[in-house]
Amino acid sequence: MRKEIASIYYVRFLAMLMVVLVHTTAQYHHLFDVPSVQNIFYFFLNNIIRVEGGMFVMIMGIVFFYMYRDRPFTVENLLSYWKKRVVYILIPYIIWSLIYEVEMWY
Repeated sequence: MRKEIASIYYVRFLAMLMVVLVHTTAQYHHLFDVPSVQNIFYFFLNNIIRVEGGMFVMIMGIVFFYMYRDRPFTVENLLSYWKKRVVYILIPYIIWSLIYEVEMWY
């Protein structure tokens, strides 16, 4: 049985928190005048936490390597991997994108 990497959950939580902060600070930084302390603070905070995308890529690489390092590199494993990605990621993304587009028209 494989041992679970518990610290991945902490890094994932930190990255999710940074995503929320990026989106919230981007809105407030435009509300203040350019030379103000508030504008500088929100601009600095927004730019300093933009490592969240790299953190998600790092987490994905670690988890991917940890899960698939002992499996043989076969066509069946690749098809199984891509089938899961299409069913659980691509199809819901397309459905929600269509819902948002229809909602935008009405």
